[in-house]
Amino acid sequence: DALRIGEKVRLLSDGNGAYNQTMGLSMDTGNFGGIRSKRYAMIITDGQVKGVFVEEDKSFEVSKAEYILEQLQK
Repeated sequence: DALRIGEKVRLLSDGNGAYNQTMGLSMDTGNFGGIRSKRYAMIITDGQVKGVFVEEDKSFEVSKAEYILEQLQK
């Protein structure tokens, strides 16, 4: 509500990491936090995954908003 995005974007949480692990999007960072989520973005339309954009290493290119907006316009 505070972001005022209405129904345009659905924000989801994964408190225990089960979703990330099921999707193969988790990684073990050892002493730096243990099992954590990789950085990624998804485009999901009507419940179907249309695109998964996973960052390699510590980059921030394919999961940033600008890149996802470009993908949505294709």
